[in-house]
Amino acid sequence: MATRLETVLRANALFDVAAGLLLLTGTWDGLWRTLDLPQGRPAIFVQIGGAALLGFGYAQWRAAGTPTLRSPVALAAALADGVAALVVITWLASGKLVGIGVLGNTLLVLITVILIAFTVLKVLGGRGGDRSGAER
Repeated sequence: MATRLETVLRANALFDVAAGLLLLTGTWDGLWRTLDLPQGRPAIFVQIGGAALLGFGYAQWRAAGTPTLRSPVALAAALADGVAALVVITWLASGKLVGIGVLGNTLLVLITVILIAFTVLKVLGGRGGDRSGAER
């Protein structure tokens, strides 16, 4: 039976891989316009971030199945997700995101909510809050 933290890490891994794939399309203007999201310039930095998220997603997926790695990787991922959520909140609150539409704002708010949820769940699980089978 999978632990709660294992499930959270696997879900977060899938989210990170999806976000990484999106960021790798940083030069695909049409997609970013359709999603009403701001494009990073130069796109190379966005694409490097996408590549990093792919690796991070893989690390979380593997750590989910390795009890000794589960907690430290969960806490590291919680830190990354928490900081990412703060970055998005800061940009949204600043009002300096130009060229972003209603869909883009909605997606950024949704992404922020997901990042905060993953942060909380991983902090609770990584600090011993995962009691659903961690003693395998």
